Amino acid sequence: MGFNSGFKGLIFMIFVRHIEESHLKAVGRNCTYDENSHITAKKTQINLKLRQMNWFIRRKSKLTIENKLLLYKTIIKPIGSYGIQLLGCAKPSNTQIIQIIQSKTLRIVFNAPWYISNKTLHKDSRIPFVEDEIIRMTNRYLLNLTGHSNEQVNQLLVPPPPPPPPRPEEDYTDSGPQMCYNKRQ
Repeated sequence: MGFNSGFKGLIFMIFVRHIEESHLKAVGRNCTYDENSHITAKKTQINLKLRQMNWFIRRKSKLTIENKLLLYKTIIKPIGSYGIQLLGCAKPSNTQIIQIIQSKTLRIVFNAPWYISNKTLHKDSRIPFVEDEIIRMTNRYLLNLTGHSNEQVNQLLVPPPPPPPPRPEEDYTDSGPQMCYNKRQ
């Protein structure tokens, strides 16, 4: 289940435009979203938090599975889902990095052996896959934008103007440059 490329671009443009206009005004308009650094930062943050909480959720912990899941949902999952709307436009390999960390954490929480599938772990814990979470959070973000009372926020949903038509190519002949609108003459 995925977006078509036009919808991905629209979501990305709306979200980045919202970030640029509201949060990054002091930095300036030359801010760019670097997908790889965002994914790397998320991976590092989640791994650091997992190391801090390892003695709570590790395989030999005395906590029940329900309490381990509660710790995961309240502490680790919000780190991974902050700014998850941006991952809707990310390459599948980058989204897969976050999915791997999520599946690895669920495997630790459930003390699951290697032959139990990730689909089973997600189904039993009732935690959606990262791609499903991206779709849910993006739809929620768009829903919040549609009913907003601020005029500038409503402007975020207006699609950008289409790009200008391509310029005609110049054809250099003996008599000088001439405009060539059809190359096959």
